[in-house]
Amino acid sequence: MKKIIIIILSIFVLLLIGFGYLIYPYIEPSFYPRSAGTDPRTGLPLEKRYFCMDICPDYGYVLTVYKDIKTIEECEEIGGQVILTGMPKPGLFIGCGTGQNTK
Repeated sequence: MKKIIIIILSIFVLLLIGFGYLIYPYIEPSFYPRSAGTDPRTGLPLEKRYFCMDICPDYGYVLTVYKDIKTIEECEEIGGQVILTGMPKPGLFIGCGTGQNTK
């Protein structure tokens, strides 16, 4: 009987931990950048890139951007979506998005 109670409690704890990650998912910054395939419209390689400016890693996020686009001009030339920083340092170029939902 004692063994069954321990197993049930263990399963309950694991479920609580799992639901905690659903409510507040943690992003591991060391996993990025990583490949995200190729944009079929342009043929250019994509990557998922972690970005954070202030309270990291708690308020960081992952962007899907063109891998080799490094300036606003290059991004506009291919018809990409220019992604700029917000606060605390607004207006810095951080990537060129596809303009499509790439979750």
